[in-house]
Order: sequence, then structure tokens, then C-alpha cells
Amino acid sequence: MLEIKKQGKVYTSGELIVAANLPQAWVEVAWERMARENLLDVVFYEEACDRSWFIKQHLLPECTVFGCFEKGLDTDVNFCGWGRVSPYSMGRGHWKGEISVCFFREYQRRQFTLPFATMMIEWTFDNLVLKCLFGSTPEPNVPMLKFIKALGFEGTRVPCFTTWKGEPCGIFLSWMTKERWKTIHEKG
Repeated sequence: MLEIKKQGKVYTSGELIVAANLPQAWVEVAWERMARENLLDVVFYEEACDRSWFIKQHLLPECTVFGCFEKGLDTDVNFCGWGRVSPYSMGRGHWKGEISVCFFREYQRRQFTLPFATMMIEWTFDNLVLKCLFGSTPEPNVPMLKFIKALGFEGTRVPCFTTWKGEPCGIFLSWMTKERWKTIHEKG
């Protein structure tokens, strides 16, 4: 079980750090890094993502944007990726949130991705009024499908629902309820 230290907007586990409410300067760095590493088409698979749209969408006041960092030598940190939770009303005071993540190429290993995602989800359920997180993944994105399964998300396949690299394909809609998350993590 991942040991997480919780300090306000910052959650840590060993040398890994997740910070909520990423400032604009870091959001800009995230876009530049995704562009440099050819990750924009993977994360934004249905339509092109330009810099101004990305920054605007990730600075909406209702969204929570996370930065994922690894402690470096001395006081430096390495920027490893980001995540975003966008809330939507389910009606009558109940809320769900769409979650998306992107880890930069050199950090696309489970030793980083699973702890980072776990801390983002934990922070979300600790600090927001959301009852459920959901996401969507094109079926050809097999690494992401394995990743969400490792996190314990449930889901279902919807055929011919989106595109991947310009071709129609099915999508895997996944979800994690707050209660399921607690159950999974209480067991360790």
C-alpha cells in the first residue's frame, strides 16, 4: 500500500510529489513538454490541441490541475506530468468529475505513474465533493487501458465511439466511485 503524506494541496510519497492547483507557468510548461514529446495527439485524440486552448481549459476555475514532480538533487524537482479533474453535476447536489492524466515519456513507468495517479485520486476524493471519477480511453491505447485497470477502475467498451489517429475506434469508458476507492485502499 502506498504511504501518502497529506499536507494541504500537496501530497507526497517518498520522493514523489503531487500538487493541486498548478499555476499558469507550470501549465504552459506542460503543454510545451507534451508538444516536444509528441504527446498532444495521444492525450487529445479527437481534435487538435493548440497552446492557447490548452492553457485556457486548464485554468478554468472549476477545474483542478495537478502537477506531478520527483524530488531531485538538493532542492530541485523534476516535472513528471500533470492531471486534471473537471467536475460535472449529476443533479441534486451530487457531483462527478472527468479525470485525465499525462506523464512525460521518461516517467511513463509504473513506479511513477501509479503513485502519481493514486495521489491525485486520493486528493480529489479527500478535497472535492465528487462521488465518482470517470474517463475515456480509445481502445488502441493499450498502455492506458492496462494503467486504469491497475488503478482499479471499472468500465465498459463502447464500439465506434471516437477516433484514434484519424480512424474510428471503440472507447473504454471507465469510472471509480469514492466508495470503491476507499474499499480498495482500506484493504491495501
